[in-house]
Amino acid sequence: MSLPLFLKPKKNFNLIRLGKDNDGGYLAEIESVKNSKYLLSLGIYDDWSFEKNFLEINKNVKIFCYDASVSASFFFKKIVKNLVFVLYYGIKKLIKSIQLFLSFKNFFSDKNFCNHYIYYNDITKIVNEKKLTDKIFLKIDIEGSEYRILKDLVEIREKICGICIEFHDIDLHLDKIEKFIREINLELVHIHPNNFGRKDLNNNPTVIEVTFAKKPGQNHDILTLPNVLDHKNNPEVKDIKIDFC
Repeated sequence: MSLPLFLKPKKNFNLIRLGKDNDGGYLAEIESVKNSKYLLSLGIYDDWSFEKNFLEINKNVKIFCYDASVSASFFFKKIVKNLVFVLYYGIKKLIKSIQLFLSFKNFFSDKNFCNHYIYYNDITKIVNEKKLTDKIFLKIDIEGSEYRILKDLVEIREKICGICIEFHDIDLHLDKIEKFIREINLELVHIHPNNFGRKDLNNNPTVIEVTFAKKPGQNHDILTLPNVLDHKNNPEVKDIKIDFC
C-alpha cells in the first residue's frame, strides 16, 4: 500500500547527513543547519554523534540536550556490567563503555544537558528559560512522546528554522501528523522509514524520520527516495519501501 501524499516531499532538497551511520543519523537541510542559533536536542540516549556533527558544521550554535534516561548512574551501570562480564565479553566492551562516559563528560556540561523527560508544555518552558529567541533547530527522538509536544512546537513555529523528528506508531497517529504538517509552516524536505519499527497491516512503516526546514535551498532534481545519503537504521534487515497515494 502507500503513505498519504502529505508525507511526500515536493522534490529533492539540499540535504546533509548528520550523525553516525545507520540508526542515529538524520538528513537535515543544509542552510537550516548553518543558519541556526540554537540546537534543541530531545532524546540522545548513548549517541550524540548528530550533535557533534551539527557543531562541526555550525561552530557558533548553542546546544541544549534533554534526556531522562541518561545520567551518571546510566554510565556506571554500563561500566559495572561490562566489568562483571569481562571474561565473557572480553575487555573491549569495558573499554568502550568507559570511553563513552568520558565522551559524554567531554561534550556535555551542566549548562547544556539536562536529565529530564520531555512532556506537555516543556518546549515553551525551555524556550523561555534558555531565552531562545529565533532560528531554533530541533532534533526530536522521544519514543512516542513527540505527539505530546506538537502543539507546543506549532506555538513557537516562527522561532524554528528546522526540525528532524521521529514519529512512532504513525498508523495510529496520521491525523495528528497531518494537522502538525498543516500548521507548522515549514517545508517537509525529507522522509525515511525506520526499519527497526514494524510494518503495519498494509506493509507501510510504523516509524518514520521526517525533516522540516524554513525556506529550504532550491534543488531542481526530481524527488528520489531513498536519498543517496540515507542509511538503513538496522543494517541487518531489508529496508522498507515507501510509496505515496
